Amino acid sequence: MSEKIQVVFFILGVVILIILIYKLLATNPVRIFFRRVLTVLK
Repeated sequence: MSEKIQVVFFILGVVILIILIYKLLATNPVRIFFRRVLTVLK
C-alpha cells in the first residue's frame, strides 16, 4: 500500500511541477533567466 501511495504522490508532484513550469515560461523574466543560465553553462 505504501509503495502505491508514494507512486501516486510522485506522479502528482511531477504534474504540478510541469504546470508551474508552463505558467512560468509564459512570463518574460523567466525566459531571460533561462537564457542567462544557458549562456553560463555554455
